[in-house]
Amino acid sequence: MKRFLAALALLPALALAATTVPPSLINPAGSTTGQAILSTGPSGAPVWGAVSLGSITGTLPIANGGTGATSAANALSNLGGAALTGATFTGDVTVSNASGGRSLIINAIVGQRSTLRLRKAGLDRWWFSSNGVAESGSNAGSNLEIAAYDDSGTLLSTPLTITRSTGITTFSARPVFGSATPWDSANLANPASTTGNLGQFASTTSAQLATVISNETGSGALVFGTSPTLTTPVISSITNTGTLTLPTSTDTLVGRATTDTLTNKTISGATMSGTFAGAHTYSGAVTFSSTITPSSTTGIVGTTTNDSANAGSVGEYVTATAGPTALTSGVNTNITSISLTAGDWDVTGTVFFATGVGDTMTSGNVSVSSTSATHPAIPLYNNLGNLNLTSSLGLTGIAPVQRFSLSATTTVYLVAGVAHSGGTLNATGMIRARRVR
Repeated sequence: MKRFLAALALLPALALAATTVPPSLINPAGSTTGQAILSTGPSGAPVWGAVSLGSITGTLPIANGGTGATSAANALSNLGGAALTGATFTGDVTVSNASGGRSLIINAIVGQRSTLRLRKAGLDRWWFSSNGVAESGSNAGSNLEIAAYDDSGTLLSTPLTITRSTGITTFSARPVFGSATPWDSANLANPASTTGNLGQFASTTSAQLATVISNETGSGALVFGTSPTLTTPVISSITNTGTLTLPTSTDTLVGRATTDTLTNKTISGATMSGTFAGAHTYSGAVTFSSTITPSSTTGIVGTTTNDSANAGSVGEYVTATAGPTALTSGVNTNITSISLTAGDWDVTGTVFFATGVGDTMTSGNVSVSSTSATHPAIPLYNNLGNLNLTSSLGLTGIAPVQRFSLSATTTVYLVAGVAHSGGTLNATGMIRARRVR
């Protein structure tokens, strides 16, 4: 009985111990890293939670990782930082970046200078600035200036100004390039002008003028091109590609002797007759009034490259092709056509007949004709008879070469006809023409 009473006496002490020892110290379950045990008041149990700094007052010493101040300005001063305005740097200042660019920006309001000032012993020596000239539109104002200051820091001059709107650089004094002084309108009396003429200079003789011209020909006195008077001139030879023009259309160029030769000349727009020897180049339209008889061995030289004759020239080539065209048995069909201008032409063509599945071709015919879908008279078309061209086979027919002497532009057709049955039959063709004269 005494033991029971003693146990009862210990209960208040145990209850007090239960309220003063936070169970969170014994069991950290439910907490996270960085949390602390927080009181919830005199009547509640402590809990795990984050500590709020909002209610903390006072200063944290710099030695403990703080700023030792309660204001931003004092903190900046305590930590040795530069003020945002009016700061003076006593050492080098570097703007650097491992990658990308960096800028030093000086921003001023419109109408005021943006200036980089270089000093010695606290006194100005140079100003590098965008001046305060008002920006009135069209890129005017805010011109770049470099200004020099004397030993007392007083403005000496503005040696260089670059006008923003034009990009023109103005020097207040004549510059020196190396040790050379450039000539300008101020130190060169009566300078020559590129818009002037030779009247700017002293009287010049023909011989003197010849010494400064690099592409002159001949010698002697200067002759002008308009209406010169040449007294009994003798032209010993005509060289290069110059043009000799006779005064009137009826004048004749006469050689000094019957053996004189006109060699390697370019003749344009002339009526030619007689005998010409050697290699001559004719440009433009040249009319020969007599027969052209080339050498029986060298003849007329053909082209030596993969070009084509011009339209209207002998050798002009015209061609056209067409893809598969379905043919109806017993019906002549235009496979393709070409348009030929007036002239003398040789024309031919080919047609490839292809039978379809189950089809049999027994005959066919091919020609070139100036009448649509119509063969010319025998023997000007090719007849393919007694055939037994069965399924999925092919056959080529060639149209005989035919002359077309035309006085006006004419369409010439490649015409094909066929007899077949049992399926479809397609034709593919090509027509070609060559101007022979």
